Amino acid sequence: MTSFARGLNDAPKIAALAFGIGSFETHLHSILYFAGIALAMGIGSIVSGLRVTETLAEKVTPMNPQEGFASNLTISLLVTTAARFGLPVSTTHLSSGAIIGIGLKRGKEAVRWKVVLEVVLAWIVTLPVSALIALLAFWFLTRIS
Repeated sequence: MTSFARGLNDAPKIAALAFGIGSFETHLHSILYFAGIALAMGIGSIVSGLRVTETLAEKVTPMNPQEGFASNLTISLLVTTAARFGLPVSTTHLSSGAIIGIGLKRGKEAVRWKVVLEVVLAWIVTLPVSALIALLAFWFLTRIS
């Protein structure tokens, strides 16, 4: 259910990327755009997704199967509802919040706050680094055309 919700949430992002690629005046068919983007997202999930999943599932707080199910059910409902209303949400942020909530149910000491801090710092660094990469890509692409 969480995977379905993630796909539902990410579909507009994929469409936006396809339209953006289409603005480069290439003559590739739109299905190839989607296939290429899906392939890139799949490779990204294989390369980094497992590490993120392991961190959330095993390093933030201990969970039993029932707690993991409750967390995934909550994430799925929130992401699906947000997608239905066109609200921009991050599945990873919601997952982190749900998992931290599971830990807080046992008390503050059940959450490994150092791991949570590392995750938050990664989120803070991602935005400016992504902006810098986009700026460099834009600069490079405008120079070669």
